Amino acid sequence: MTNRRGFFALLPVILLLASADAFALPVPQDALRQEEREDYYKRWLDRDVIYIITPEEKSVFSSLTTPEEKEQFIEQFWRRRDPDPRTGHNEYKEKHYRRIAYANDHFHSGVEGWYTDRGKIYIKFGPPTSIEKNPTGTVYERRITEGGGTTMTYPFEVWYYQYLEGVGNGIEIEFVDSTNTGRYEMAMRPDEKDALFYTTNAGNTLFESLGLDTRALRLRRSDAMRPLGLGDDLVDPGGSPFTKLDRLYRLERPIANKFNDLRTLVDTRVRYDSLPFTFRGDWFRASADRAIVNLTLRLDPRQLSFFAIPGTETKRAEVKLFARTQTLNRVVYEFEDVLSVDVAPDEVNGLEVFLYQYTIPLKTGRYKLSLILQEEKSGKIGSAESMVLVPRAGKEEVNISSILLADHIGPAMTEEFPAPFVTAGGLKIYPNMGNVFSPKSAMGLYAEIYNLGIDQSTRRPSIDVLAEVIGPQGKVVHKENLTSIATVFYGDRVSVARFWPQPDLPAGNYTFRLSVDDRIGNQKIRQETGLTVAAAGR
Repeated sequence: MTNRRGFFALLPVILLLASADAFALPVPQDALRQEEREDYYKRWLDRDVIYIITPEEKSVFSSLTTPEEKEQFIEQFWRRRDPDPRTGHNEYKEKHYRRIAYANDHFHSGVEGWYTDRGKIYIKFGPPTSIEKNPTGTVYERRITEGGGTTMTYPFEVWYYQYLEGVGNGIEIEFVDSTNTGRYEMAMRPDEKDALFYTTNAGNTLFESLGLDTRALRLRRSDAMRPLGLGDDLVDPGGSPFTKLDRLYRLERPIANKFNDLRTLVDTRVRYDSLPFTFRGDWFRASADRAIVNLTLRLDPRQLSFFAIPGTETKRAEVKLFARTQTLNRVVYEFEDVLSVDVAPDEVNGLEVFLYQYTIPLKTGRYKLSLILQEEKSGKIGSAESMVLVPRAGKEEVNISSILLADHIGPAMTEEFPAPFVTAGGLKIYPNMGNVFSPKSAMGLYAEIYNLGIDQSTRRPSIDVLAEVIGPQGKVVHKENLTSIATVFYGDRVSVARFWPQPDLPAGNYTFRLSVDDRIGNQKIRQETGLTVAAAGR
């Protein structure tokens, strides 16, 4: 009965509230969505990435005004930190959110775990190499670097990292729960865990017991340095206030990207050519509004400095790479990598070419691509800029990818895609960097065709594909029908791959044309690229 009376006593109140809501003005759904989006962006900035976002990135994000700009920034933020953008997932992002979840599960104490000092360090640097846990106040024998002697402590933990990038080697971080509430705070002074620090004639250090120091002086030193979070460094030769302050700064700042020196060179817009290289970018569709751009670089091994790898008979050359794609007003994608090649000493002079390829995901649009390369051993630098165009095509409009004229086409030994030099159709292709072929040398062709009409009975397209070589006066000097080798893959696209002896053409510049006739969709399209036949002996 008591429960029933309670229920019916609340019923009029519920009805009254419902009636009041019935007469309230409706809240526009667009306003609710806008408010939800703003809450999401604020949460992302002030919680999700608060420990890893740089001040420059935070300033840029805070200046953005539209949801589209903010979404693009967030996407680029994670891409810049992706250790391998060629895979289908971002390992760094996944690891970051796993760390947040772990911090919330293990370090909460009146506040969420991500907000605590232990949570902050764990999210930024991951699990320590080892942890010394002292969960209750205990008798503690100080290290000699802490003054020696015996005292009682608050609960504390010491996290040891063998190495932290940007911080140093052998890093110890001490957390103290001085309030016995489970909230451990990062300590910059050894005395912060000392429960008898303010108790006269108790917990003396070894130096105080020997008359070489006094409690009053130790308190005075501690109070003087407390505003800096430092102090009591009389006996710690490696713990000067400036050393500790520098370490605190390194622990607090966001983790830097690797090649800031090369990033600076891109920003200065000064061109360098002491390390020559050639490159090309070829696009292939990933979805209606997105593409992957295969950036291929070629270096001349004769321009590289090889060095011996200690303990082996192998020689190596290493080149640092920094690349940036951007529109007129914002950076869209950046990545950095180390290009390396290992050879036996007697093979160095015989190495003819050094190829590298990286896959960049981009939306349709026009971009500027900036490249900076620096050889590790010699310090030589090369740079280049180019325009990258990812064409826009409607859902019903037939489209052709970049045309790849190649030095080699063959089956790939891996099913992983995207992967260097591997196509979605499972072919390994080494593109010819300048579409320049010697007379009668073999030449490869690869292209993809999208948005073809589909025969509903066969579930396949019906097309004609024609390859032509156009001479200087617009005359067709060579023609081949490639319809029979067109291959359907992924259900909605066709690839054309061919490797054949080059037509017997005199040296000169030509145009290579690929024409497609979609008989079901009643559309025709052609794509062209340059072709050069070099003079004999070149």
